[in-house]
Amino acid sequence: MTVDSHAEQSVGLAAVERVVTEIYVPLTEVERAVVWPNAQRFENDSEHSYSLALTSAALAESVGLDPAKCALYSTFHDAKERWAHDTPFFDAELGKTKATREEEGLNHIYVDFPEMPIIATTVLAYEIQDDEEACFVNALDKLLATYMIFIEGGSAWKNAGFTHAIYRQKVVALREKIKIHPDVLRWFDELVARIDQDKDRLFLPETQEVIGPENYES
Repeated sequence: MTVDSHAEQSVGLAAVERVVTEIYVPLTEVERAVVWPNAQRFENDSEHSYSLALTSAALAESVGLDPAKCALYSTFHDAKERWAHDTPFFDAELGKTKATREEEGLNHIYVDFPEMPIIATTVLAYEIQDDEEACFVNALDKLLATYMIFIEGGSAWKNAGFTHAIYRQKVVALREKIKIHPDVLRWFDELVARIDQDKDRLFLPETQEVIGPENYES
């Protein structure tokens, strides 16, 4: 197999270094609100993006989608958080600046990496949500965040002051977002049913006085 001579001349080690040091490593330092199962640390954005790429690509053909496109969307879907950082669903104050921070992150992608147009074009296509693969990844992203909290034991929900009743109120808005892909919505409804059955393990007691979160983002 031969390598395209133009690509060989235009891309060198410096490009590798930029991807690793300016995107990958910084994303490993962005902590999410999700506590990592069986460990005293939080999931980071690189781990989340890989789990989404792995899961979406593995399941894509079963719902009639392109695995490669799903993996590509998943890989870059949170690239803007290298600058914007994650917004925990229970942080109402941080949620007020989410749109502005993410817009600034998108601008960095468009301006700072002109030699790697695949990043900007993929992020833009994902943001537009104009094909079924983008919708699938978007919905699966939210399901996976919920599932990771579920298998860990609900620490993120407890830390946010969630009783089961509060969760059931807030999950309505999350379900509306996941409706963008019907297969993922069906899986999410199955997961919520399991969460309901395991509510004593996952949430604060209903009798405990808590301050409920104002926002539920994922």
